[in-house]
Amino acid sequence: LFPWARGRGLAREAANTALNAAHEAGITRIIGVTAENNYPSRVILRSIGMSLCEKFIRDGRQAELLILLL
Repeated sequence: LFPWARGRGLAREAANTALNAAHEAGITRIIGVTAENNYPSRVILRSIGMSLCEKFIRDGRQAELLILLL
């Protein structure tokens, strides 16, 4: 996000909007991938109900795979 947008809840709002659209479309599983050191992204994904499924190496960096079943 742009510095001026941080802390305003825009990412959480976008994540919730995407989650609602997926639910309305009949999608039953949401998958998220984030770098392990990207704390803000991990917080957003967990705040919409996603749970850690596994950790793995992607492009030489530790990453996390999160999942949400609707």
